[in-house]
Amino acid sequence: MIKAREWPVRAMYILIAAALAISLFITAAPAQKVSANPGLSEWDKVSTPTVQGWVLAPESEIVDFAVAAGGEVAYAIVWSEYTECPPCDGCTIEPEGPYYLLKSTDSAATWKSITKGIKAEITKKGLGNITELEAVACDAADPDFVAVALWVIDGSLHVFISNDGGSTFRDTGEVDLDEVGDLEVSPAVDNVRDIAIGGEASGVGKIFRCVAIGGIGTGWQDTSLTTSYPGWESCAWVEDIQFSPSWSEDHGILAVTVYANAGYDVYLQTGIWGDTEAWNNDAISIDAVLVATVDTYYGAGVTLPTDYKATDKDKRCVWVWVNSETEGVIYRVEYTSASAISVDPIGMQIEGNPWLTNVSYLGTIASGKAIAGLLYGEQECCAGVQVYRKSDIVDMDTCPSCAPWEPACKPPTGVYAMAAFYVSPTKAYAVALWNDGYYDEGAWSVSWEDDTTDVGEVWNQLSLIDTKIDYLSDVAVSPDCNKMWLVSINLGVEQQYCGCDSVWLKATSLTEAPEYSGKWLRTWSGQLLGTRVGERKGKEWGLLRLPPDGLTGNLTAEEEMGETVYLVDYGTTTVYWDTVETLGCWDSCSASKLVDIVDLAVVGNET
Repeated sequence: MIKAREWPVRAMYILIAAALAISLFITAAPAQKVSANPGLSEWDKVSTPTVQGWVLAPESEIVDFAVAAGGEVAYAIVWSEYTECPPCDGCTIEPEGPYYLLKSTDSAATWKSITKGIKAEITKKGLGNITELEAVACDAADPDFVAVALWVIDGSLHVFISNDGGSTFRDTGEVDLDEVGDLEVSPAVDNVRDIAIGGEASGVGKIFRCVAIGGIGTGWQDTSLTTSYPGWESCAWVEDIQFSPSWSEDHGILAVTVYANAGYDVYLQTGIWGDTEAWNNDAISIDAVLVATVDTYYGAGVTLPTDYKATDKDKRCVWVWVNSETEGVIYRVEYTSASAISVDPIGMQIEGNPWLTNVSYLGTIASGKAIAGLLYGEQECCAGVQVYRKSDIVDMDTCPSCAPWEPACKPPTGVYAMAAFYVSPTKAYAVALWNDGYYDEGAWSVSWEDDTTDVGEVWNQLSLIDTKIDYLSDVAVSPDCNKMWLVSINLGVEQQYCGCDSVWLKATSLTEAPEYSGKWLRTWSGQLLGTRVGERKGKEWGLLRLPPDGLTGNLTAEEEMGETVYLVDYGTTTVYWDTVETLGCWDSCSASKLVDIVDLAVVGNET
């Protein structure tokens, strides 16, 4: 009975897939529908992933980003050498770069450039032109307020602010910095916000403050003058800045600073910014805290619990991570009394103590969870950059006997640095930073929690993907026509680029993450090694195969669900599969008694 139905079902699937593949390639055809059988069926064109909406961002680099609570609104500074606008309606990549300020209002699935608003203010102020967009920050509770640090043609640094979501900007004036370490925006209190920017000027670490009333800034004040605020003496660099989550009550601000002595001393500084500024002993009766001394310094940062409060000694507990020449270590810093502090490495570090790009903590001092993105040198192109997660954290510590940090089974793509962070208890983003800008697979990725998967375990790419599509090799459609998958081939190996091939998913209704319904997600990235029969070497080819749905006979209910997707590396002995329709982690196997696989028939999820 099964054999009697096997060929007709498979033949029907092949015919449907072939017809849809043809429709995907006919991009020059008029957009009208063509009736295949009047009254019964119609054909329509389906868009594939392109640079439109910055889903693909070839030859690009994500410089900085800012995200509102929940992750629906986000900003990104992108450097891109890709100036060729493709022949598509509403193309968003304009030849105005190489720096772009982008905004997303659909949870980082697509982006639009808002760089024109900045350029209009530059022209109005007679500043010449942008030479570099440096940093971006927004009010997490009100993302219509956004600040951008930029360099102009005369070599000066300015910060532009907008309170209408980037439609218009105002210049807050010049900031006396030579290098920027961080830019941050406080929450609003009665429509008043503080903006902090830190870095280095003439070899001295500094933090400047601007008060913004609505969309107008009051100018910049150096709050780190050593004559006024003890604890800033000999500071050479400001690395990280964080406003207190209790800002409306405590007006607290924290900064990680670096002192260049025989080695490098990494300090945590605590300030109170109200009507006037004060730091450390003048603010909370405790000097700047020495977190670590390292021979060689490779970055540091601070992360806060949601109940941190600068004016309450029982609520002053944070994590500070520090990269030395040999390791990355997370420290727990606690103010144990009004005049004493405790600085200790947390009990369970990430295995191997790798370098860290950032650490994101979600929860209170009493309990929470964390994810951490790693900092690598250049790695294997398609392997991605690992992200680790840790749940069930008590008292902001992880004991040696507790379960270790867990790596992602499908990491986000990129080759150098990955910033991973929560936007809600059930969702996180990962952003590939500081890549070389030439098809290195850097991207904006997403991870969400469901019944079987933790946040941070599985990552899929949403947008700003620094890859390219040379051609499509296969297409598959779910039996209910809700989901579509593509295999795209990237011949970058021949051009000395990464050359990672991809599997893409688009669902009319994506029940796993409804905000991405109708959007393309890249759900697999790797290098297919096979060659199609008759093609020259290097012409890779991948095949997608789905289980047929609704078969009757001796199949189990699980086999009839149709959740497993198979990817065949054509011309090799390797088959990849994913049991949650490519959204999860992939497994692979290699046939031991075959030379080349040229096709695969699927009966059920496991057959």
